Amino acid sequence: KYEIKSSYKRMDDSKCLCGEIQVVADQQSYTVDCNGAVANSIRLVQPYNFLSVCEVMAFGSPTDEEALENLAPGRPVWSSSSGWGGEPTRANDGNINGIWSMNTCTHTENDGSNEWGVDLIELHDVSAVLVH
Repeated sequence: KYEIKSSYKRMDDSKCLCGEIQVVADQQSYTVDCNGAVANSIRLVQPYNFLSVCEVMAFGSPTDEEALENLAPGRPVWSSSSGWGGEPTRANDGNINGIWSMNTCTHTENDGSNEWGVDLIELHDVSAVLVH
């Protein structure tokens, strides 16, 4: 199970749970509806095992002037650790092929609770998060 959290600095330093993903064999992507949560970062949390992700897309609300856009590409990313060469930048490089040998997926070590995050720089209304 992965938790998807959208967050911004609040007075009580709390984080908003956008949704959860239950991993299913042979399913390659998951969409979590965030219902326009206001956030300046997105975090994926795997509370009991390693975390491996190939691409994370955070879609902002459309406006009359702009269609729904992926807010994550090129933004600063981080992870709780890096394992087997799976650097955190691989999860927002625009490549969703999911083939480990092509250096397209991130991977943490198994440090208990593991995290990957993207800094959206400023506050956005986040409609959905798509995880590959």
